[in-house]
This record gives sequence, C-alpha cells and structure tokens, in this order.
Amino acid sequence: MTCKEVREKFTAYSENWLSPEETRKMGAHLQSCAKCRAEFQAYSETVGALKKLHPAEPPALQKEFLFQKIRQRLRSKRSSPIVYRKRRKFAWLIMTGVVVLFMIWNYRYKENKRFPAASGFQQKQENEFFLEEYVLSTQLSPVGQQASLAILALDEP
Repeated sequence: MTCKEVREKFTAYSENWLSPEETRKMGAHLQSCAKCRAEFQAYSETVGALKKLHPAEPPALQKEFLFQKIRQRLRSKRSSPIVYRKRRKFAWLIMTGVVVLFMIWNYRYKENKRFPAASGFQQKQENEFFLEEYVLSTQLSPVGQQASLAILALDEP
C-alpha cells in the first residue's frame, strides 16, 4: 500500500472496519514506514482526546429559541392545508355564484325577447335540424333512424 492510501484509511483502521486482508496490509505498512506510523499515532491520540470530551450543552436561551422555531414551523405546516381547503371552498363558491348569475342573466335576456323572432320557415328548419340531431344521437341502426325521422315528419302539422 502507498502512504496516501494508508492515510485515507486511518479512521477505518482505528475503528476496525477493514477486512482482515486490508488490516494486515495496513499493519505491515505502519511497521515499515516511520512517517505513516507517526501520523497514525498523532491521529489516534487526537481522536482519543476528542472521545474523552463531554458533549457541550448549548445555552438555555439558544435551546428555547431553537424549540420555538421548530414549533412555529410545525404550526405553519399544519395550518397550510386548512387554509388551502378554505381557499378552494371559496373559489368553488365564487364559480357557483358566477354560473348562477349567468343563468339568471341569460333567462332574463331571453325573457325580454331581445333576440329577433324567427320566421315560421326558419323555425321549421331549426326544428327539423334538432330532430335529426336527436335521432342521430340515439344508438339506432341507420334503418331505425330513417324510420324515426319518417314518423316524426308525419307528426308535424
């Protein structure tokens, strides 16, 4: 193994994470290379000193501030779907109101007879067209459609 490879695996070697073959190679290199052995010894002493330290306790105000921020985040995440549902309900209410107003306006517009009255001939053509559309939209065979049109034509005055 090269010195660079050995230095990259100091942590794995000290924590016994390497395979038996790699552990044997690392041990052999550390015995033969004085520079790597000195670096590994310094690394081991540093890690050992750090492990002996107790974890630092953050100040009480800092902990309270952190918990307060977490609570605010949780509240805002819980309330956002409710606000969204209310907005969605409000949008449906507005759309329903618009449709109802349009229907009322349309009814009043037709009631006031602002549309020009169709002549008798135009009315007959429109009726025939609508009858044909109705018959064609039904799921009858072509012969059944022709028979229905003939019967409807006989019924007209």
